[in-house]
Amino acid sequence: MDSKKPWQSKTMVLNAIVGVVSAVALFVPGAEVVTQFLSAHAAEIGMVWGILNIVLRAVTKDRIGLID
Repeated sequence: MDSKKPWQSKTMVLNAIVGVVSAVALFVPGAEVVTQFLSAHAAEIGMVWGILNIVLRAVTKDRIGLID
């Protein structure tokens, strides 16, 4: 089975984007709009994030490898 680097994985990229948005909400001064949106829509965001992760894992063909 072929392997790919982590940055080539759509699942890893999606999770990195969610992590960056969460970090902005927590640590960037003046990001109240992001914080308010995440707080107001936490259930919806979690549901969509979970569904996207399941879909991306279902269509995954290659495993992730850190070394060649």
